[in-house]
Amino acid sequence: MIIRPMTLGASLLAGAATLLTSTVSMAEELCPVSDEPRVTVSPGTIYVTGSGPWSEDLLLTVDLIDNIPSYNSLDVKFDGDLAYSGEKAPGHNICTNQTGGTGTCSVGGAENEVVIAYTATFEALGSYSVEVSAEKSGPNDVCETAYLSVVEFLSVEFKAPPAIANEYINAHYSDLSGKRRGCVISKIASHHAKESKYGAKGGDAELYPETGYDVGAIYDDVDYYFITSCTK
Repeated sequence: MIIRPMTLGASLLAGAATLLTSTVSMAEELCPVSDEPRVTVSPGTIYVTGSGPWSEDLLLTVDLIDNIPSYNSLDVKFDGDLAYSGEKAPGHNICTNQTGGTGTCSVGGAENEVVIAYTATFEALGSYSVEVSAEKSGPNDVCETAYLSVVEFLSVEFKAPPAIANEYINAHYSDLSGKRRGCVISKIASHHAKESKYGAKGGDAELYPETGYDVGAIYDDVDYYFITSCTK
């Protein structure tokens, strides 16, 4: 490879990027892969009460697209911390040879699917990342290795007023029609969306530390609308 002198500025930056790409290509030709792995986190939304930290058992379902034995390694990180790590070894695949993390791995319902069970701790409300990365061997001498990586997110939040209202209806008005239930929940949702009547959107942990919202006001409105606007 002949590298000619380049002028400073944008040309130099562009040339450096080209050189880096060329060097990587010469060192290793990456294997083509069918697709990125697909990750499903269950539950995707975690509803909490009170103050943190909270713990929750998660199931991380990873569809690797290609067959499990073709993978050399699998790493799953929850919010940056290692949840599971596995490597291929004689007589073992990435799911039967755990090398790190406190989670456990099992083969899912499909032959390309693994399920990581992991107990996560959440210090505060918000969004948390789940990162899955894997290394896959090439089928022949044409290419060497493929690296796959995908990030998904789950959220930790207080239950919203319409959901709180629905639970209250289940407990106290379960025999009433779906139409009346829908009418009441729609009223609660409107108050929440338009005027934040029951507390700030997302919940106010300082004002309502247990639930994030004024649950008493929600219950009162449910009772009120069932005997006024939502009678049929």
